Amino acid sequence: MADWRGRVDDLLYAGEEVIARVGRGPDEVVVTTHRVLAFTPERDGPNFDAVDRPNVSGVDFEASGRTWFVVQGLKALVVGALLVAAGLVVDLGGIFGDVSVDGANAVGAGGVLGMLDLLVTAMSLANEVLLGVGGLLVLLGVLAMVAYWVTRTTDLVVAVTGDDDLRLDGDSFSDSDRGTIRTALRRG
Repeated sequence: MADWRGRVDDLLYAGEEVIARVGRGPDEVVVTTHRVLAFTPERDGPNFDAVDRPNVSGVDFEASGRTWFVVQGLKALVVGALLVAAGLVVDLGGIFGDVSVDGANAVGAGGVLGMLDLLVTAMSLANEVLLGVGGLLVLLGVLAMVAYWVTRTTDLVVAVTGDDDLRLDGDSFSDSDRGTIRTALRRG
């Protein structure tokens, strides 16, 4: 398979000239007097795209990632923080105060007081459950945010009016490359 990046002159129309050529990695952008040529040999889809210059509305960097991780991470962080705060602020075991066992000899009172004592014990454990579950959710939220950061990519996007934008690997271009493309688009 031929690498057309080395044969740009073969792709030019009669009278068309190269104004700027940028790209350090596998992706490359060539701005000519008539078109913007984009070479993306390692991406899915076509290896080469050409856009007439009047249809190019801008060039910029755009970061993208799996937003599902952000949404789920934020939910987990918020719920986890609320549970931890509730576990620290509210004393569920103290709601009933001290249960007095006076009168436990009365008929039927012993069973009721025993159930009440069991309820107080369960409520005391609920604070620790709130703290544990809340802490686990905060940890999962942080891990989801890290997963978003790991899956995040930066693309150089050539905005095309009336068609799909051209997306190139952002690692192949620097800020000065973006400036070179913008300057070349203003010329000619």
